[in-house]
Amino acid sequence: MQENNIIHRLFQSFTELESAILSAKETLKKKENVPSEVLARLDSYDGILEKQKRLADELCEHIKDGNWEQVSRHVGLINGLSA
Repeated sequence: MQENNIIHRLFQSFTELESAILSAKETLKKKENVPSEVLARLDSYDGILEKQKRLADELCEHIKDGNWEQVSRHVGLINGLSA
């Protein structure tokens, strides 16, 4: 089913993004004089990613329930957090 493939890719992209954020944090820990704004930005990315993952879990439930209005809404929310 195409929906399963799309959802799988969505969660895979979250995993890849989480890995990239962790890698960036580890690299910056080894550096001196990293601006606090950079670290704050990475922390904000963590927060955004957690919100997206929660919304994606809810999205899956709405897909299972056939609640297409909420599916559309959640897709928009997830995309909006990426902007």
